[in-house]
Amino acid sequence: LYLLVEKDLSWAKWGRLQAALDNSELASFQRSLQGGQVHYESPQSTAYGEAVTEIDAFAARVRQKSAHIEFLSTGSSLYYLKHQGALRDSLNLRLEVRDTVSGNVKSSRNLTINDDYQFDAASGRITFWMPPEREMESDLIIGSERGAVDQIYLVADYSYSIADDWSQGVSGGQIEQAFGDHIRLGVTQVDEQQQDGDYSLEGINSTIRLGENHTLELEYARSESRAEPRFYSTDGGLNWSINESDITAADSSQSGDAISLRGRGAMNQGRTHVNYYARDISKDFSSAGNYHQRGQKARGIDLSHRLNEDLSMRLKHDWQQRVGDGETLSNPRTGAGESRIST
Repeated sequence: LYLLVEKDLSWAKWGRLQAALDNSELASFQRSLQGGQVHYESPQSTAYGEAVTEIDAFAARVRQKSAHIEFLSTGSSLYYLKHQGALRDSLNLRLEVRDTVSGNVKSSRNLTINDDYQFDAASGRITFWMPPEREMESDLIIGSERGAVDQIYLVADYSYSIADDWSQGVSGGQIEQAFGDHIRLGVTQVDEQQQDGDYSLEGINSTIRLGENHTLELEYARSESRAEPRFYSTDGGLNWSINESDITAADSSQSGDAISLRGRGAMNQGRTHVNYYARDISKDFSSAGNYHQRGQKARGIDLSHRLNEDLSMRLKHDWQQRVGDGETLSNPRTGAGESRIST
């Protein structure tokens, strides 16, 4: 059963849906569900083309377990999910390029079944028509011959069937409101029932336009309990690593928070560009979108200036510090505890 009602840019649906709350980087949530979902987008827009008001909400009963896994690209065309018996229409697969130093996502692209890959749900086998690159040359001045390459990851979210009787509720919502043309505030809330303690994720985010060419983004998020364990593979799914155990009743009292700042701007008639960031994600914070950065503090700046058509200069500095037993699998540079790199 599937029902869809649309009016202008707003809609409501019932049936199999892809719930995605992705206006916030820290409090992001993606899941394939069977339930109801609504999206409201006001006809009015700001000077930058953004809707003045935007609301997303969903509610569902979940009869399958969910999984979030990451593959470090091997350059081959064949990958296997962690679990067999995945629901074919539940798989969300995307390709991410992450900065070799900071671990920040430099680019992300959603992949489409049949167009980009084939998927055998029973065995969990993913076969690409054209295999993803293993790595990309970094834009650092030292070049790939000195080891400066950005790693490519395949990130998968999906649901899979289990033998036990499983029925849990999950709901969430996200509201964003513009205050004039230069300030935008958002709130995110997700609640998920689990067998041993309920999981919740809350976040607030703001976007401030300091001028036509300068944008500042501030976020804060907090989680209670943990989302399902995250798995990570470097060999296409033949072997898996994990930094978290199965969720137990003891995890119901676990909580963590995260804060981040990101900015980008252009000056001198577009000849000077600056990007900067800072974040502090506690080791007990649990969110699918930032699993590879949990338990880390980081900040950095990337400044470039074009002197003329043939000559430009660039300064890039990144600092990271691992907090306690913060995650190291997806970003081995923080395994030593602290790193500072300037180019």
